[in-house]
Amino acid sequence: MIGLPGARVILVDDNEKEALPIIKAFAKQGIPVAFFDGKLGRLPPKSGRLVGVRLAVLDMHLGEGGDANSVASALVHRIERIMEPSNGPYAVLIWTNHPDFRDTFERYVFESQNVPKPMFTAMITKAECKNRRGEIVLKHVAARLREELAKIVPLEFIQAWEGLCFEAATGVSNSLSRIAGEGAADLSTWRDEWKSQSLRVLRTLARANAEQQLNESNCIESILGLLNPLHADRMENEIPRFQQSVRHHAQEIINVQGESSPVRKAEVNTMLHLALKRVRAFEPGNIHVFRNRTNLGWPVNFRRFLATFVQDGTPEQVREWTRDVSRASYPLIVEISASCDFAQKKLLAGRFLCGLLSSAAVTRRIKRAEYIKRLGPVMFESANVQRGEYNLLFSSRQVLSMSFSKVKKLGADARLRGQALADLQSWFSYQAGRQGVVLVS
Repeated sequence: MIGLPGARVILVDDNEKEALPIIKAFAKQGIPVAFFDGKLGRLPPKSGRLVGVRLAVLDMHLGEGGDANSVASALVHRIERIMEPSNGPYAVLIWTNHPDFRDTFERYVFESQNVPKPMFTAMITKAECKNRRGEIVLKHVAARLREELAKIVPLEFIQAWEGLCFEAATGVSNSLSRIAGEGAADLSTWRDEWKSQSLRVLRTLARANAEQQLNESNCIESILGLLNPLHADRMENEIPRFQQSVRHHAQEIINVQGESSPVRKAEVNTMLHLALKRVRAFEPGNIHVFRNRTNLGWPVNFRRFLATFVQDGTPEQVREWTRDVSRASYPLIVEISASCDFAQKKLLAGRFLCGLLSSAAVTRRIKRAEYIKRLGPVMFESANVQRGEYNLLFSSRQVLSMSFSKVKKLGADARLRGQALADLQSWFSYQAGRQGVVLVS
């Protein structure tokens, strides 16, 4: 069932008759619900636990009696079996009017290492949600949730954005399907035509991206390489509507006090500009980091290269700062060939800029100069580098070429994503083409 697992709302209730009206009430609002009766044998296997749940509606009593501790412990054990610890932010709505049950439940959740921590736990009784005919009316639940969500702006914002992502992806899928399925005379013909034309569209996307590099091993990622921008474009088109839906949060976001920590900023920069997993052996943007600094095979040795990065000062200061930067830095190279040349198999060798992966702690010792390109701070880790906060420093003054066979033996530690690579290539082309201007004063 590829692509279908996952749920935004889960309902855990041992009474199916009471759960069904709740499911129907959510369905009436277009909200699908994953239902679990709490029996251990009917919960997902460990490999199938859910990620991305944003609301958990829970019956505190799952057919097991006892005090608040027993009830809360049993319920938390079920959640451990249903949701991945990496599920992300979510809210809990519990059917109870006993604050001590809610407080005990929250204590057990917080103490568990295998349950994601909810942003809030709201209480409501089933009786409060029923009309005179005994039917569940979701507006009472929605009102309680809106009241709590208003206190936690980031959660509501994330939920709205994730919903927009799904709508945008669905829009791209529907548009491609419409292109593939036009002009059939009957249903059977339409189905055959849709399949064959859809395959042709997918192959067209793959070939447009990979060009002469296209083969079975890179076919899927080549298709995704074009579907992702289509999704981003659809997201951009929906920005006005999205802004309208969450604009009431803008003031609180703007007025928040304090700044994100440097580590958090570095984490975001990494998400934006670096790929640290599944990096191919050779590709434009690949970064290779070296632990051994003695036999790099560079035109200039590492010590002399390092000296071009360190701030100017007295001879004693420069020696001290050079020593500090050397201890906190790794030499690196980054592939800067044109992506189109790579796709069309026109490259004769790898073309690299040399640089440093330098600890953020010694940033103040690096000079500000036009020939030094700085990217960071980022959180970086690889087989060669211990996880930490670093800056990527590239020099336009040292370029080298390397055979493909030698590059592939090195293995890449990371890859610059498209925007960062394009910026680096543009900066280097300017540095390489500077003529200088003579002025008489």
